[in-house]
Amino acid sequence: MVCKACEAKQRALPTTDPFKNKTSKLTGQSSKVRVADNKLLSKAKYTPYQKFEKCLTCKQTCHMPHHKYCQTCAYKRGICSMCGVAIADTSSYKQSVV
Repeated sequence: MVCKACEAKQRALPTTDPFKNKTSKLTGQSSKVRVADNKLLSKAKYTPYQKFEKCLTCKQTCHMPHHKYCQTCAYKRGICSMCGVAIADTSSYKQSVV
């Protein structure tokens, strides 16, 4: 579970968005996107061998980088897994993690 503020931080694609520079193509302005740039070799690329953070409650490895809580703990408590802000009130829920 991720809150609205953290959802914008999470959106990253290895390729460029084809609709991002659509207006510049129609007006004839030059875009600042490099044509022969390999997006998978850039600095911000996802690296599967990096150290993921541990969950603050159960000390399990988190599923994505920059997350403070694992998906199970975030679901149980109704909090954002990145920042820990309460998203849902789970006091009257009967939850079970299958």
